Amino acid sequence: MVKDYGGLEKADWKAISKVAGLTERECLGTFRRMFVPTRRMTYWTRDEEDRLVQSLRKQRQYWDGTYSWVKAAIDIGKFTNRQCHDKFYNSVKIRKAVEQPRSNTLPSTMEE
Repeated sequence: MVKDYGGLEKADWKAISKVAGLTERECLGTFRRMFVPTRRMTYWTRDEEDRLVQSLRKQRQYWDGTYSWVKAAIDIGKFTNRQCHDKFYNSVKIRKAVEQPRSNTLPSTMEE
């Protein structure tokens, strides 16, 4: 559908949204989440989880109550900001590791 409405570079999200029955933002977000080639659709490695923890801990030093998922995604690479957000909120061990900064890595014995 994107090709029919201007291609990747100049997609007419307003026209696409009318056909899809969604808002422009929802269409663009869905496209980015599903079809952007840099998005990684696989399991997280231990190293990537550790880098997420380190990125969020670094942000907590200047914390105003929210995290920048864009910064976390840049720090990790190959995951979108939404994937970083979802990993944090769906993983108890990640949240605990960020909130209890004893080491820079995840506990090896803690289970989700």
